[in-house]
Amino acid sequence: SQQNFPTMAAPFCGDRQYIGDGGPALQHLWTKLTWREIRNCPGRYTTSDVRARSETPSELLKRCNLDAAFATVEVDVAGKDPILLTRLPGGGGLLTYCKANGVFVHTFNTESGLARKLDAMHVNLDTILSAAASAASTNAAAASSNAATAAAAAAATTTAASTSAATAAAAATNAANPASSDAVNPAASGSSNAANAVKDTASVPSAASANAVKAVKAAASVPSAVLSSSPN
Repeated sequence: SQQNFPTMAAPFCGDRQYIGDGGPALQHLWTKLTWREIRNCPGRYTTSDVRARSETPSELLKRCNLDAAFATVEVDVAGKDPILLTRLPGGGGLLTYCKANGVFVHTFNTESGLARKLDAMHVNLDTILSAAASAASTNAAAASSNAATAAAAAAATTTAASTSAATAAAAATNAANPASSDAVNPAASGSSNAANAVKDTASVPSAASANAVKAVKAAASVPSAVLSSSPN
């Protein structure tokens, strides 16, 4: 979008020949490059800036911190190189000649200088400005649509993130419940097993005692058997 600078508050002054013959944006552009008036073309200037010769109007304006969506329209003139008109807010603008070798020749125009040049080329300024306004409106609508698409995408991303967070929370809850059950049940099962083991251990002496009694009885009967089998 167009940036604000101290010079943007003042109307066009330039070289003081055409004070007020343009707006603050034209004055700002005047301060960014060196402009020389074209002979016998009042209110029209050209620049010897080498870099500008390889820049489109939009690239040049961006470099000069005038990168708002100023509409640039093509002006068709028979027998002439293609011409691009970029009108700046408040009056005045650029007429750029697009050479076949890729060079751009930018001319700086006050409002009256621009009107005289277009009239000399038999181009209706009102028609050009209407086309420029239509192009600017189209650009603004496209920018708004892109912003709405970006906002919708951001909202969808936020919803997906919330869903993922809820799923993660549910998974954490499910993980916590089995853990608690496993912590309690094995302990209870272990206690039961321990009790059974105690019972088994307690029953061992009883069995041993019974066997011991049988052994004593058996031992007690042996002498009688031996005596009875001895020779008389």
